[in-house]
Amino acid sequence: MTSRTELLSIAQEAAGQQGWPWLEPVSVTKLRRWILFGPVEWQVMTNTNFRGGNIFVVIDDRTKKVLRRGYSSR
Repeated sequence: MTSRTELLSIAQEAAGQQGWPWLEPVSVTKLRRWILFGPVEWQVMTNTNFRGGNIFVVIDDRTKKVLRRGYSSR
């Protein structure tokens, strides 16, 4: 199990590499690659109270690698 602090650190580093602005508040959601089974992934989303300015980072729970990332500037 990965801690929220570790997930945020990984996501912030991924966002920083792209030069994306990190805005609070941030949500962290546990996902499965397939609905009921499969590897655990974590989705970190910034600026959750607003549409636009959102960073999405998906992190593999086991390897701690960034699987996908994106930015919605709106």
